[in-house]
Amino acid sequence: MDGKIIGRHPFWGMAIAVSAIVVCVVVAGQVLAGNTSGDSTPGQTATSSSVAESSVDPTSSQSPVERAVIVPFPLAAKQRSKAGAEAFYRYFMALYNYSYDSLDPGPLLAVSDTACKFCLSVKKNVEAAKSRGQTFRGGAVEIESLVSAADDDGAAYVMNVLLSQKASDTLDASGVVQESQPAKATQMQARVVWQSGRWQLRAARTGRV
Repeated sequence: MDGKIIGRHPFWGMAIAVSAIVVCVVVAGQVLAGNTSGDSTPGQTATSSSVAESSVDPTSSQSPVERAVIVPFPLAAKQRSKAGAEAFYRYFMALYNYSYDSLDPGPLLAVSDTACKFCLSVKKNVEAAKSRGQTFRGGAVEIESLVSAADDDGAAYVMNVLLSQKASDTLDASGVVQESQPAKATQMQARVVWQSGRWQLRAARTGRV
């Protein structure tokens, strides 16, 4: 997508290998085509609807960067389990929002595999915006539906996700709107892996709904 998932940075069509076997999962009326493997059947995986917490209070008079608050790490994400992997992914997406709101990709990179090209692209785009004196208003990404499938005997999970993003503005150093993006929706496929006693995001890719 172009932007904070959709309006803040080049995100559309990012092709990163996730796994090998193609599955189709019907989620909230949308068919998400994803790659997965292992003995978990997508049809047996419950869908869930929730929001990747926004890290900015929209009622504050401060700038988005000043208002940004990092989301605490959830206890559930410390478990090597399906629920733990899903909790970690939701946390990752909250950090994604935080990266653009605060112009600080550090916390997101701290929970990302060093080989994650998507994660490195977030760093590149946030740092580029910061160097230009830009900030972002709006654009919170929300998780509408999430279906996960186990891989590598539970040491990895493939997430098939339906995402939405609120309308957003890109502001210059003086606070003038340079660009506006409408609200949009997309699907994401991500792979989280358990290594060194914790979950990390290994790869992600998106496509238009």
